[in-house]
Amino acid sequence: MSRGKFIVFEGIDGSGKTTVINSVNSYLESIGCSVFLTREPTDNRVGSMIRKFIKGEGDYELDERVIAALFAADRLDHILRPGGINEKLGAGVNVICDRFWLSSCAYQTGAFPMEYILELNKGAMELVQPDLTVYLSVDVSVALSRVDARGEEREHYESRERLGKISRNYEKAIGIRKEADNIVIVDASRDEAAILDEVSGLIKNIIS
Repeated sequence: MSRGKFIVFEGIDGSGKTTVINSVNSYLESIGCSVFLTREPTDNRVGSMIRKFIKGEGDYELDERVIAALFAADRLDHILRPGGINEKLGAGVNVICDRFWLSSCAYQTGAFPMEYILELNKGAMELVQPDLTVYLSVDVSVALSRVDARGEEREHYESRERLGKISRNYEKAIGIRKEADNIVIVDASRDEAAILDEVSGLIKNIIS
């Protein structure tokens, strides 16, 4: 049995990841591919703790270094646990992941250098490499308009200042990890059909 493909989607909040991921999943299933959709932070114990903080539901503040360590721990568990990324890939299942360690480089470098984040995630990087990382690039103004269109209260990272910094961090991280993580930058400010057409082409090349 051939190993499944590991495909990661990255981008700032409001970049359109959810829409693209759902369309890619439908496309792969339509051509008979086995697909496993997952995300980070996960829905397991550590990931759930992180999500509560992001949504502002925790009753205490967490130091940025603690948050970075929690993300790294959640990621290792995501890869290694029964039914996790490595097991699925080994069984020939294609894994589509909404965020991976590139997000840590972008979102968690407020209190320390990016090199610290890379070192913190070294264990995960040695375990699995994405066959394709799609970075959905979009202007912060466009992203925020999409966030507000949801009609929900903004989360911890969803402000113009924070998303601007996160976007710049993504650019820096991509410069460091572009080849290692097989990163392709896709202009996500275009209409949905154009984005999906480009992404489907990238996926088709990887799967074939």
